Amino acid sequence: MYKTRKHFKVTSSETNGIYWRRVELTDLPKLKKMTNKESSELFGVFDIARVITDNPLSLCQVNPNGKITVFISLSDRPNVSCIASDNWTEWFNYFYDLKNVELNNTLFINVLLFRCVDSLIHLPVLLETVYVQIPETKNIILIKPPGTKICAEIYLPFSTLSAKSVSIDPEFGCPEIMYHAREFSINKINLRIAEVDDFIDLRAYLGHRLDFLDNFYGEYSLAKILEFPGEDRINLVPNVKVNGLITLYTNLDYPFLDSVFDLYQYTGLIELKNEKNKTTKPKSILRLATDISRMMEKANISNIMSEIATNVQYEFISNQFKQLTDKTMKPMKQFFQSNILQKDSDTFSVKPESPLQLSTTTLNTSESEKKMPFFKEIHNTENKNIIKDFLKFQDKESKKANDMSYYVSSSYDSSENITFTKIDYKRTAFMIELMLIDVDEENKATWDYLISIFIYFIEFPQYEYCLMNLHTIATPPELKKFFCNATLKPNRTYPMGLLYILHRSFLTGTFSCVLVTKEHLELMELMIENHPLKHVISNNISKSVFEDTRYKTYIFQCNDQPIGYCVIRLNDEIKFLNNYFDVACYVYPKLARNHMAVLLNMDMQRTFIKKSRGLLKFVMEYSDINCLFYKLYTDITIMEEYELSYITEIKELIPVKPRLRIQYDNENVSGEHQKFALFHINTRLCSTQTLSIDAKIVVVGASVVALSFLESLLFNPVSYYIRFGNIVLISDCGTPYQLTLSDLEDRMIPKISHFNYEYMISMGFKSFVDVITGTVTAINKADKCVTVNEDEQVYYDYLFLFYGEQFGYTAEENETKPQNSIESSDKNNKLENLFLLNSEHDVTHAFKYIESVKNNEKDIVVFGKYLGSLTVINVLLENNIDGSRIVYVETHAKKNIPFIANKFIVNAVYNELHKQGVRVYKKSVFEKFTLNGDRTRIRKVTFTTAVGDALLTIDCAAVFWFDQKYISKVNWFTMLQSALKFDGHLVVNTSFETNIEFVYAAGPMARFMHNAYFVVSHHMYYSRLEIGARVANVLMKRLGIIEDDKSNDAYARPLFEYCQFPGKYNYFHAVIPVLKSLKIHASKLSTGNATDGYFEILVDNNGYVLSLSCYSNKDIKYLNLINLCGKHVNLFNDMMYRFKMNSIPCFFDYFNQSWSYPLYSNKFWELLDETKLKRDNKVLCYYIKFISRINLFSMYKQLIKKFLCCDDVATLMSELKVNTISKLSRSPYLDRRFDQLYGEKLNTVLMNFVANNVDDFPMFSHTIDQRKTEDE
Repeated sequence: MYKTRKHFKVTSSETNGIYWRRVELTDLPKLKKMTNKESSELFGVFDIARVITDNPLSLCQVNPNGKITVFISLSDRPNVSCIASDNWTEWFNYFYDLKNVELNNTLFINVLLFRCVDSLIHLPVLLETVYVQIPETKNIILIKPPGTKICAEIYLPFSTLSAKSVSIDPEFGCPEIMYHAREFSINKINLRIAEVDDFIDLRAYLGHRLDFLDNFYGEYSLAKILEFPGEDRINLVPNVKVNGLITLYTNLDYPFLDSVFDLYQYTGLIELKNEKNKTTKPKSILRLATDISRMMEKANISNIMSEIATNVQYEFISNQFKQLTDKTMKPMKQFFQSNILQKDSDTFSVKPESPLQLSTTTLNTSESEKKMPFFKEIHNTENKNIIKDFLKFQDKESKKANDMSYYVSSSYDSSENITFTKIDYKRTAFMIELMLIDVDEENKATWDYLISIFIYFIEFPQYEYCLMNLHTIATPPELKKFFCNATLKPNRTYPMGLLYILHRSFLTGTFSCVLVTKEHLELMELMIENHPLKHVISNNISKSVFEDTRYKTYIFQCNDQPIGYCVIRLNDEIKFLNNYFDVACYVYPKLARNHMAVLLNMDMQRTFIKKSRGLLKFVMEYSDINCLFYKLYTDITIMEEYELSYITEIKELIPVKPRLRIQYDNENVSGEHQKFALFHINTRLCSTQTLSIDAKIVVVGASVVALSFLESLLFNPVSYYIRFGNIVLISDCGTPYQLTLSDLEDRMIPKISHFNYEYMISMGFKSFVDVITGTVTAINKADKCVTVNEDEQVYYDYLFLFYGEQFGYTAEENETKPQNSIESSDKNNKLENLFLLNSEHDVTHAFKYIESVKNNEKDIVVFGKYLGSLTVINVLLENNIDGSRIVYVETHAKKNIPFIANKFIVNAVYNELHKQGVRVYKKSVFEKFTLNGDRTRIRKVTFTTAVGDALLTIDCAAVFWFDQKYISKVNWFTMLQSALKFDGHLVVNTSFETNIEFVYAAGPMARFMHNAYFVVSHHMYYSRLEIGARVANVLMKRLGIIEDDKSNDAYARPLFEYCQFPGKYNYFHAVIPVLKSLKIHASKLSTGNATDGYFEILVDNNGYVLSLSCYSNKDIKYLNLINLCGKHVNLFNDMMYRFKMNSIPCFFDYFNQSWSYPLYSNKFWELLDETKLKRDNKVLCYYIKFISRINLFSMYKQLIKKFLCCDDVATLMSELKVNTISKLSRSPYLDRRFDQLYGEKLNTVLMNFVANNVDDFPMFSHTIDQRKTEDE
């Protein structure tokens, strides 16, 4: 399913590998070659780059050889400029009598280019695919101006219409309309009541789709459903071809739905039959998603935890902001709650079967509390399996009058009497229980089926909503993409799946957009009345109407009724945004300048959120812009300062990935601006509906591997229409990197990744991930759930275990530490002066304590051979603690604890420690602690030194402990009890799968199964960032989002550490994967010394950089240098030759020259993947010579396709004046001309690269200007 949306893949058997995909800006050179005189006459003079950027659908047809053969651009504007874009419907109705052509159901072919007419044979398939993927589209039109010619092959799928006999504009003439309608490809579906005789046809068409019914209910279950549908259940089938079955249920359990899901935002879904004293607002004002007043009342009823009460109004704006504060898992102590406002002395319940009446019953709490099951108990006993019980779900007996299952109680005081009121709900919705469609027709017919269902209920207008209760697996996208996902109420868990909601008007309504003027101000006041940031929005609206023309406010309408609004501000900051975010992935920066705006405020009725993109397209067209950006700040005061508000439609926008910027001299990489997350939408992508992957993904652990995994999911290759909407992160400390650390605090822990506080903000992490603070204590593989804090269950579809290793200790007073301990820092550390720096919270706590012992005369002990030990000593020295008070006690080296990898730098560091007066004891072993009287502080610590096994006892003020990293004891027991294969490490295959289905694992505590592919199996020898990205690829391939997870590709991303040592010397070390465990012959290239800075490069015999080691008291641009590791030295500007000639005095200065900066851009390495390097070409020459001698011309042809294009071979043969390949290979001028030819190509490619990224390389701007002058 996802392949269709990604590539517009053709499924016909006669396509032979030909498929359609969206056009990228990188295709421009190929498309320009396809333009000709005929296309210019037919479509006028056009700029292909502008067409790609502006038009909603720009597609290209690719043949099996990867060449573009057809380009088509579809838009909702006519391709003839003289036809006004705002009244073309009148033009069509008047001249051509096309009554069914409307603004919201017609697309025009603005550009159509092709290499040869034979390529157009697949054009009808594309048109059908457009109808399928954009169901609102009913017509596709190409206008042929008078006097232009068009080939016959284009005419084939279209009907031709000529103008009526009326006066025609003499200048323009009589254009010819080439018309294609949805009915040409997809027949409209009418539904009828199913009969028993339909059993045979359904069996024939549905086939294996009925297997699950047969497995649970037997082979004749379908016949029973048709013959005995039951009360309030309707079976519908197509009227002509009986190839689908829809089963609907109309007597829904409204109290149950109202108690579990937040349905208040869906106007008219939950209503009482008799609501007295109800405040009625104007009918035109639909209930917006940010109507907070009612939500605040529900939040109070729900007993929201006191620690997050201050944020509750913002948590309810939409579900993506409910995690502004991490959740803490606690036992659930409240029962089902109704959406009805609660009285002081009454608790509401429901009696669905009773007539219109309100009755009260007084019950004693002590007598009834045994009858009142908790929420989770009801599901565990009644609704265990949604797949098995879905047909019976609505058939359960209604609750009796004295049944307390749906009663709401706000008090558990057994001495009080509680009054219960019974309320009847109106029937406002029906539920789809079954929707089975023939596989060949499903993609085409889903939209028509849904419309036909509502047509069937046209005589019952009260049924305005269609519901689905589906399991959380990735269900068919063609059905899901029209439905909204209902959010759970606070503190609710629902193991049975998700509730999807569809309103009648979503399918049949007419949507429009209106610019706000003075006449609309009263209406706007009503729409923003209950918004928590009303003053901000009101001020923006006032500016748009009275003061500033940059501000514009629009009202969204459905059938002329308001359903939402948005406020934008025109500006031109695309250059600034492109510097910090990867904006170029979605919009060409040059085209966006002067044609972009910032989305300030937006709110919409939740029922129509799926229409957000289409309505924003109206806004962009009316405002003459082609892209919108939305900035999300974490601080509400900053949002107000920048005139922004939280929007409900954020998940309909596209998250933009933050860029790892190139570091320049005298530049603050972090920037001075307030950090924000960026979201984007443009006119091209507005026609693409988002598809939410609702499979519940539970991630355990907030390690670097976990963050890399989540980053890859959030910014997946097709994030413009696929998003993950059901991700849960369970972590002991909640969301990582959430504290703002001072400069000294930040230097206490070595950096091993790019993740930090600012980057996490720029990711918009909490907009997509629910965070639960707690510890997983059990894994139930049968029910697919995990237990958090031994109490609450969190259900999953895919479980990912990213347990990390942490520093820990088990030593007690006067006891020797066991050598085989696995205890970690998870146990409560009651020793106030013992510090284990496992998180930023530990850092802030330790730093505060250091401030308090500055004037203490006792020593501070740093224990452990670890980079972090040296960084802590540096911070102590920088904090004005005398070096004579610092004792550095080294243990023996540990494999999983990094230390300095270069002997020269080790000696330099020890010399600096001696210079600072720090006492150093090597190869020592811990013996015991001696505590104070109340056993809360360490008074003394004893070690055995390497010199004569003497005991060393130190009176200490504090101890920093870095002895060993362990797996948490709780995690260890959890893995063993869950029957996971564990042999000291979790064992996984190359796809990171454990021995339990749907459970994956990765990180330092995991290893690959022993096989010939992996030289080293332990994950700790690979980059944590690359491991996390590989796990994400495995999941996305399993869900069909990508085709290749690259699980068998070699690991190439380097590991690195960056920190600051005593004396304020910066240290950086990068190494290719698994090098630490291998013995490889390599050459060392080094410059400098310990005082001025030392730089060492390790190069293997093939010329590849294996590792880098840097030590300097100046800033090290480590984000730049890490890109050099693993690359070939031939890319470094003849570095080897220059080094041999002693012309490189300092590598720091050498790699800071202008030529080196393209190497630090990730785009540069993507460019090299598409460019043939000199060394590859030289190798190819030897292949050519060898092959020509043995006359294996077939092999030669294969190699030519792989390395060299035929045009280049022909060029070489012509220039060297040879007529056979054998003579070409023997030519003495071949090598020199070969290098020259590809040198010219490489130079052209590099110049184009710099020109397209001149903002990243300002030092080359003069070269670009000179090149433009020469071209002119």
